[in-house]
Amino acid sequence: MFTEFPHSSLYAYPVPLLTGEPASSAFSEFASTLGAVRNEHPTAIYIHVPFCLHICNFCGFTKSDQWSQESVRAFTKQTISEVRSVCNHLAISRQKIHAIFFGGGTASVLPLSCVEHILSALHQAFDVLPEAERTFEGDCLTLRTPEYLTGLRSLGFTRLSFGVQVLNPDMRSILNLRPTRQQLASLSRAASQLFPEVAIDYIYGWPNQTEEFVIRDLSNVIQCLAPTTIDLFQFEPLDARPEFLARMYEAGATLPSSAARQECRRAAVSVLEDSSFCESNYTKFSRQITPISSPSYGSCYYGWNNGQVLGFGRGSQSFFRGGMWGNALGHDEYVHQLAVGNVPIAHFAGYAEGERELVTWPRRGWIASDSCHETLEYSFKLQELSRKGFIFDDSRRCVLTSTGRDWVPSLLHFLMPGDQQRAFDRETRERLGTRIPAGATIE
Repeated sequence: MFTEFPHSSLYAYPVPLLTGEPASSAFSEFASTLGAVRNEHPTAIYIHVPFCLHICNFCGFTKSDQWSQESVRAFTKQTISEVRSVCNHLAISRQKIHAIFFGGGTASVLPLSCVEHILSALHQAFDVLPEAERTFEGDCLTLRTPEYLTGLRSLGFTRLSFGVQVLNPDMRSILNLRPTRQQLASLSRAASQLFPEVAIDYIYGWPNQTEEFVIRDLSNVIQCLAPTTIDLFQFEPLDARPEFLARMYEAGATLPSSAARQECRRAAVSVLEDSSFCESNYTKFSRQITPISSPSYGSCYYGWNNGQVLGFGRGSQSFFRGGMWGNALGHDEYVHQLAVGNVPIAHFAGYAEGERELVTWPRRGWIASDSCHETLEYSFKLQELSRKGFIFDDSRRCVLTSTGRDWVPSLLHFLMPGDQQRAFDRETRERLGTRIPAGATIE
């Protein structure tokens, strides 16, 4: 049924940039329909910090290495202003919050005082539950001072996350990953003394990467860093910097085929399982048998159990009560929209309640049977997947088979509504034409 993975980046679904309209009027109309009905769906807050010490060659998020302490302080004020503006426009003061995630970019370029000011604004605007998951994501070079780590813990963060991506020194140089192996190990040791959960990102599927490379490199990561959680991601070429891809292809490197990426992931999962990591979902592997808190930022981001996210900062995305919007604005426009009292969004679109979970549930591995037969088209898709051996229904849940787990990216694409599928495919064709050099091997 599937022969290759889709080219589109499927980290988020749906993407307002692809399906929405670039007008704040649509957001205003949406806000006017919400009314005062209390919303009890699990909700997370995401703070996007668009600054980095150095730009990694694989990253597609909104960020800049041109910043100063003055611009960081201005960002803090702007974020607080955006929080207040969203609360005012949507009339959602005191919304219950189940998770907070500071990411980027590199959240750890913020001084602790700025982090504290933003947290204070969130607590004033929302009802942050005492048991809420609190994640802080940063870069090794800005996280590794004991005073900073202790400060984050005292501010209530329970989960520290930082990117490793790959440990091989040659590959780290190619990707412009500056922290050394020793610095990463030192940070992990220090963090484990303070935080209940220490998470790292690891990426597989690089050009010319082999199964043997993954086994050797990931084994070294686990041995040297000993994190409690590893978030395992596949390299997305459409998110990479064009000049990085050009250099790779000029050097004769090619992207691995879908079959090769499957083998790399199987190898990674085998290494993780042999090291006592349990698969929480398609991308998250943890040594903790049960999560520290539930729901998590990840479960809200993927819409499981009707989870939703309120994102703040340039480059963030929000999914809330059937409306989704993205803040992928230039700095000047973002600042101007805040100054005139608008919510600084670039694109807005609507989605049906439960729609995100219907598409993203393969990442979790299952979905309740009574919630997954929304339309005739969707029921036919599930029947087809069942006939082909990708899922089975035990009368309570639709569950992925081992074959299904091999094809999760394709399943996400297959389960999209037709209009969403066409938008993703159109974007892929446009971006492939400009970002993948002619003659490159793309499976």
